[in-house]
Amino acid sequence: MRIRNRQRITAMVAGALATLLLAGSASAANPTLRIVPDQPKVPKGATFTVRVVQHADMAISGAQATVTFDQTKVQIQSVTRGQPYANAPVVVPPDLTGAISQANGNGKLKELAAAFTFPDNVATGDQDYLVISLKAVGCGTVNFGLPVGQTDAIMLDGRTDTYGAYLMPTTSGASVTIDCGGAAAITTAAGSASAGASDSGGAISSDIAVAGASSGSSDSPPPDSPTSAGGTSSGSGGGLPLWLPLVLAIPAIAIVGLGLLRSRKPTTS
Repeated sequence: MRIRNRQRITAMVAGALATLLLAGSASAANPTLRIVPDQPKVPKGATFTVRVVQHADMAISGAQATVTFDQTKVQIQSVTRGQPYANAPVVVPPDLTGAISQANGNGKLKELAAAFTFPDNVATGDQDYLVISLKAVGCGTVNFGLPVGQTDAIMLDGRTDTYGAYLMPTTSGASVTIDCGGAAAITTAAGSASAGASDSGGAISSDIAVAGASSGSSDSPPPDSPTSAGGTSSGSGGGLPLWLPLVLAIPAIAIVGLGLLRSRKPTTS
C-alpha cells in the first residue's frame, strides 16, 4: 500500500505506521539489520556507541527495530536517528524519553520506527538507522540483540511500484566487553599503576601493571592496547614487576630475624 497523503500521516503517526506495516510483502533479496559497536571493549564508567545499521540492495522507505541488552551492565544515555532518517516525517515514538527510561528498567528498547512518505526513501547499501549512546555501569560481556518479528524488525520497500510494502530482514547482534579488572589502572607510570589497584579491589592485573614504563604520559592507553611486561620506554632497563622487590626481600628479612633471635639466646655457664 502506498502512502500518498502527508497531512493524514502527520495527523495520525501511529495509524499511518500501522498501515505501512500491514502492506503486502514485496519480492526482493532479503535485507538485513545489524548492530555495530564503535569499540569491542570499554572500561567501566565509559560511554560508547552502538549503531543499528540497515543493508538492502533496493531503496528503503522505513524501518523499525527493537534492541535488547543487559540493563545491569549498560544504561542508555541517548538515542538518535541515523543521518539517512533524520528528516523522516513518521517517527514512533515521537518522544524517546519515555522509551529510554523504560528500556533502562527492562533491557528492551522497544519498537522504534521511522518512515518516509512517497516518493522519498533511503539509498541502497549500508545506512545508519539508529545511533545509541550507552554508559558502562557493570562488568563483563553485554550482548545486544535485534529480535525478529512483525513489530520488532521490519523494513519498508522504497521502490516506486512497491512503495511501503513491508520486508522482513534478517538480523544480527553484537557484544561489548566491559573491563572492570584494572582497565582504569592501565598507566605508563609505576606509581599510578599502584594507586589504581584500589579501584579494582586491591589487585593489580598482572598483564597491565608494569614498573619502569614511561612516566611522560598521564593518559591510559586504550583497553585493547597490548602492554608488554617489560615496558617500552628508553632507559627503563626492561622494568620489574612491582611485587618482585618484596619477594626478593623476604629471605633477607628472615635471615636478619634469625640472627636477632640467636643473639638474644642466653648463654650457659
